Parts: sequence; C-alpha cells; structure tokens
Amino acid sequence: MKFRTSHGRIKYEISLPLSQADLAGIDLKGIDCSEMSLREANFVGAILTVSNFDDADLTGAKFNGAILQGVSFMGTKLVGADFSGADLSEASFFDSDLSGADLSESIIHNTDFENALADNSTCFPPLFHPSENGIQMRA
Repeated sequence: MKFRTSHGRIKYEISLPLSQADLAGIDLKGIDCSEMSLREANFVGAILTVSNFDDADLTGAKFNGAILQGVSFMGTKLVGADFSGADLSEASFFDSDLSGADLSESIIHNTDFENALADNSTCFPPLFHPSENGIQMRA
C-alpha cells in the first residue's frame, strides 16, 4: 500500500495490513487515504494537515491530539473514532458517520459537519450544538 502526498509523490510505502496500523506521531501531511480501510488505526499525535480520507473506513480509529487542519473526511465511516484533543480546524466531515465518535476537547473552527450523522453516544465539545452545525442525529 502506498501513501501519496497531494503532489503525487510517494511519501511512505507500507506493506502491512492497514487495519490496526500504528501511525502515531508521524508527519503524513497531504496523504491520500481515500477509500481505504483503516479500521482501528492509531493516528494519535500524527500530523495529517490537508490529507484526504474521503469514503474511507476509519471505524474505531484513534486521532487523539492529532493535527487534522483542512482534512477531508467526506463520506467517511468514523463510527467510534476518537478525536479527543485533535485540531479539526477547517476539516470537512460532510456526509460522514460520526456515530459513537468522541470529539470532546477537540478544536472545531470553521469545520464542516453538513449532513454528517451522529447519535446519542457521540461526544461533542462543550457548547457545541450538533443540529446548529448541520449534523443529523439518529434516534
């Protein structure tokens, strides 16, 4: 599996299965992981600025404290993902599934949640109102 930067260059080549991959603390700016299965992957503290995870499966992935400024998660499955303490400024979660995700203590500034799904187990930062930010709440 090859990760490409936004400029098309190969930055990392990984031959291991990516489910449960440990990519903690790695600088992966501009990486394109669209349509990949990265279930339960560990991105704790990683730098993923302007990366692409569109239509990926990131169920149970850990992004605690990661830098996710300008990252695209459009149409992404993020069920049970942990974004606590992550910087989500300018990120897009358009049409993604955030059911059971933890966004507590994350930085949310100009973040797009339009048409995203969440449920009662999804944790948001204090004073964040899901419905006012375009999130559809499941019963």
